[in-house]
Amino acid sequence: MTLKYQGKYRVPTARALWHDYNGGLYFITICTANKISCFGRVADGIMQLNPLGQYLQHIIEEASVHHPYAAIPMYVIMPNHVHLIIYIRVQDDTEFMGNNEANNGRDVACRVLTSTDRMANDRMRYMAENRGLLSVTVGNIKSALKRYATKSDIEFAWQSRFHDHIIRNEKECNYIADYIEQNPMKWNDDTLYNVE
Repeated sequence: MTLKYQGKYRVPTARALWHDYNGGLYFITICTANKISCFGRVADGIMQLNPLGQYLQHIIEEASVHHPYAAIPMYVIMPNHVHLIIYIRVQDDTEFMGNNEANNGRDVACRVLTSTDRMANDRMRYMAENRGLLSVTVGNIKSALKRYATKSDIEFAWQSRFHDHIIRNEKECNYIADYIEQNPMKWNDDTLYNVE
């Protein structure tokens, strides 16, 4: 990055600086902008998805098709947020990311042609590698739903960031899995509950 703004307007990362997010198990929460209910409603402890919520479910279930390094073994879509457990597989860099010569201008995360401009490709590759595969996966889930909403003339926006928690052991993972499973039944007590 150039010294154009001399670091004055850069928003500090919300990610742990000691972790590269290119492997591991994570508990992710993504909220809608202003926590507006966009995905359906909870009735009698059961989440009833509307068409936007159903499409989000489709995106989540297809995520590993577009991101073969990622698996989402558990998730819950709530009216104004989604909780996910995302597993990012650690693989050998040369096997997984490929080297710059072998990629021939392909994006490291999606392996799709990003541009015919070699310098732009190198810049995008650098950004993707330094973002971490977790951020690439979450970013693509968010952008896919936003594209769908725009094409469908549905007013929708995500909160600009997402919350992550690095899952460190089995006990923590089990606690989070229980939380995800129980979330619809405890909706009225949820800190993200927003009556509209």
